Amino acid sequence: MPLILIVAGLIAILGVGGFLVISRPNDSTAEPVTPITRTEESSPAVEQTPPTSVVSEPEITTPTPTEPTPISAPADSSMEYQNGTYSEVTTYIAPSRSVHTVTTSVTLTNDVITATTVTFSGDTHPTSTNWQSKFTAALQTEIIGKKLTDVSASRIGGASLTTNAYNEALTQIKSSAQS
Repeated sequence: MPLILIVAGLIAILGVGGFLVISRPNDSTAEPVTPITRTEESSPAVEQTPPTSVVSEPEITTPTPTEPTPISAPADSSMEYQNGTYSEVTTYIAPSRSVHTVTTSVTLTNDVITATTVTFSGDTHPTSTNWQSKFTAALQTEIIGKKLTDVSASRIGGASLTTNAYNEALTQIKSSAQS
């Protein structure tokens, strides 16, 4: 007997609910409502519009390789490399199959790296740009003050692919800077 009451109650509830859904008018064609505010009692209504935000695309530049710039430091006959600033361009392919170009610049004084910069161009996949930022943040402390022959970077800032591209550029720079 209680089962019959439960079934009858469900039928009644579903029937009333179904009737309300079927008999409700379609509101999808109604115009959107825009809030109106008044600044004073006598002023006309002013329509408020929602704020919009402007999202700009990141600027992507393709750097041009530069020739070595000599530094006016005394030449040491025991130096392996010529003093100067050297730039090389390398690329790597991220797991997302996007190609990234890395332009590496290194300044050498008496075989020691005194300055280094890295710029990136190509795809701006968020994961890649995150690793590139971590690499750039850690680069100076890992490289500056070391002899070029002693540098063999490994996962600078945790970025293995970017570090590999940097090491490839250093290899090219070693060839270009040979005394």
